[in-house]
Amino acid sequence: MLHFSPDHNRGFTLMEIIIVIGILGLLLTVGLASYQGSQRAARDSRRKVDLEIIAQALEIYKSDNGRYPGEIGCDSSRGSCGGCPCSGSTWAGAITTALEPNYIRDLPVDPRNNSTNYYSYEPVCSETQTVCGTSRACSSSCCAYELRVTLEAGTTQTVCNP
Repeated sequence: MLHFSPDHNRGFTLMEIIIVIGILGLLLTVGLASYQGSQRAARDSRRKVDLEIIAQALEIYKSDNGRYPGEIGCDSSRGSCGGCPCSGSTWAGAITTALEPNYIRDLPVDPRNNSTNYYSYEPVCSETQTVCGTSRACSSSCCAYELRVTLEAGTTQTVCNP
């Protein structure tokens, strides 16, 4: 049988408590970093899907109208202005007027939609321009486009046609 002596102090030493707190802190740090990484990856996946959804709406628009929508300066998920990034909080400009609500109910907005992470639309209209590394020339109407977003992984995702 096990007997405890009243003279023997029961409990943990200060050193044992500090070690346990240190281990818990380390586990919390690793878990938080993993959680944040999975959140970034999920937002980047959503960005890629959103660009494909916008591209599908643009293709249906072109099928009906024979051209892609034009643009006013910078058409982006942060508004329309003279140069990207704009300071708004939602799409504006020619792409919005052309696509909503007949081709897409609401143009998707970047999950963060800040000055680094936002969707932009760049059509090639009556000019020669490089789209996804290929020089495209359009004689009169908008014949090509590039959708772009900067991913949190540090790369840029583009969807182009043609």
